[in-house]
Amino acid sequence: MRGQALKRERGFTLVEVMVAIFVLLVGVLGVVALSDGAARSTTINKGREEGTNVDRDVIEATHTFQYSSISQASIYGQLQAQTDLADDDTGTTGYQIKRRGITYTVTVSVCIFDDPKDGMGAHDSNYCSDVAAAGTADNNPSDYKRVTVSAAWTSRNGNETVTQATIMRNNSRGPAIATFDTSPTAGNPTITSGSSQVYTFTTSLAPARALWYMDGTFQQDLTNGISGSGTGPYTFTWNLGSACSFNNNSVQDGTYFVAVQAFDNSDASPGQRSLTVNVNRCAPAQVLNLLGGRNPRFSNQVELNWDDNPEDDVAGYYVYRGIGAATPTQISTGPCSGLLKVSNCTEPDPSSGSSLTYYVKAVDKDGSGNYRTGTASANLSVTTTNTAPGTPTLYSGTTFSTLAWVPTTDPNSGDSVDYFRIYRDGTALSNRYDVIDNAPVSGWILWTDPNTGGTTHTYYVTAVDTHAAESTFSNSVTR
Repeated sequence: MRGQALKRERGFTLVEVMVAIFVLLVGVLGVVALSDGAARSTTINKGREEGTNVDRDVIEATHTFQYSSISQASIYGQLQAQTDLADDDTGTTGYQIKRRGITYTVTVSVCIFDDPKDGMGAHDSNYCSDVAAAGTADNNPSDYKRVTVSAAWTSRNGNETVTQATIMRNNSRGPAIATFDTSPTAGNPTITSGSSQVYTFTTSLAPARALWYMDGTFQQDLTNGISGSGTGPYTFTWNLGSACSFNNNSVQDGTYFVAVQAFDNSDASPGQRSLTVNVNRCAPAQVLNLLGGRNPRFSNQVELNWDDNPEDDVAGYYVYRGIGAATPTQISTGPCSGLLKVSNCTEPDPSSGSSLTYYVKAVDKDGSGNYRTGTASANLSVTTTNTAPGTPTLYSGTTFSTLAWVPTTDPNSGDSVDYFRIYRDGTALSNRYDVIDNAPVSGWILWTDPNTGGTTHTYYVTAVDTHAAESTFSNSVTR
């Protein structure tokens, strides 16, 4: 009887456990893959959003040029002479603009469009390919110019491109903007103080109404509030909000395009006229979320990362370090020295066995063109001891192309696993390929290679805590 009782109380076999895990993995795979895809989409969308902003800035800059001066031969030189639109990599073929750590290759095309409403005229190679056939009825066939801008970059999804276009009208009808300046400063100004800026413009004919725009977005109809008469001068005011408040109610430092357009009683207008305006009222905002520490996986190198500063005029970051009880000073040598263009850096352990203190400051340029630092981030203390998290175990079945593992934990009090790092085709620093947040769904972390190149690869995963300690490598899986 005792033997029979023991037999009835036996546990699950290893085969039954593996079958249960397999069934669970099948059930949650769709949900987790969707969650992981959403995370990847967020990163891709951020690149697309900034690429759209690059297109928009280039298009707005073209509205500051005279219609007659815009051509395919001159457009790149005109754009690169503008503040914040210079070529950021003159050593590379093409036109590069760097924003938020992403390098965008910008291409601009200009062509002339002949409107068939007044008949067609003679055309040459400068005319748009989709314009109607040339004719002899129009002695001035250059009715419009179409400027098309494309920003291309490489993301986790491969090669990405966003394109925008604008039409510039060559029309003498209606009141043209004859002059457009800030008051009292003429030309393209830099605003270094104050909560508002006054603009003055004159017109070729008395306007029935006028509109003003900022970065291509309509701001105000000046029909009733316009100050002036006849051909002007007229004035309007851009309310900037409080300086250095760093909230959505105030205009943040950066480059803006302010434009005005006048219309007659028939709503005819020759188009907008713009100014490039640099707002530079404040030192950069405080750097947020500085994280990092020693990584025992790679000779205790110190790995740091922090949030990007959202202001458009930030030139980069300075990193400061103190060893032991010493007050941190700006790092003068090595990978974390100088003006960093990205929001992370890694340096060899500067003093084995000593505690370290770091902070970071964002850097811009003041009104005189000199580098200026903002408020320091909160201090980051890097201790001498920090046990790495537990090692992930990859699901090694061949049923799925997605990598899957159960999250591990961190043994240190007050610490936790921050993210998981994926290595592809090796375990050296150069094989670091991607990261995924520690955000399990139904108990699993899943990750899919967004760009395999059509070939199989071997993958490893490590867990990384909030102080940069990295676990040993998982088992390898080839997909």
